[in-house]
Amino acid sequence: MKKWIVYLCCLLVGVGGFAGCSDDEGDNLIIVDDIDDLTNTEGEKIDFVLEDVPAYIVGMGDNWGTICYADYAYEYYENHEYLAAITTVSEYVAIEKDILNKRLYVARDEFLEYDLPADCKLVYLSAQVTNIGINSLIDWHDDNGKFPVIRKAYLTGLRVRE
Repeated sequence: MKKWIVYLCCLLVGVGGFAGCSDDEGDNLIIVDDIDDLTNTEGEKIDFVLEDVPAYIVGMGDNWGTICYADYAYEYYENHEYLAAITTVSEYVAIEKDILNKRLYVARDEFLEYDLPADCKLVYLSAQVTNIGINSLIDWHDDNGKFPVIRKAYLTGLRVRE
């Protein structure tokens, strides 16, 4: 009987320990109000590293470029209607959510260092992703009113994907 009580206590302590842990990457995010504020590095740290992952260059602005490392980024941005036609509504919603949550802002100068062809969209990406981001207010938001965050990243490698 004492063995069962000890096992039960260990189980309860273990469950309580897991319940207290949080996997939410958003806990340490620093959200800035304006894209120009991404240059502020106060409190910045590297949250995770991407190594040679397939990615899609979404676009380039005056100072920042946007890159997406979600699985269906190419299909989403290049042939949106086809992707919607071959997936169920719930699959499409999941794909879109993944795409909107896997976008990064990278300084334009960093893109230019890699001397990619002007029309290049498909790349292999290596980057350090920071805890600084900006709310993407033009996208959907979840039931809690939270918008997807586009994170700031530093390129460590970028090469053409054929």
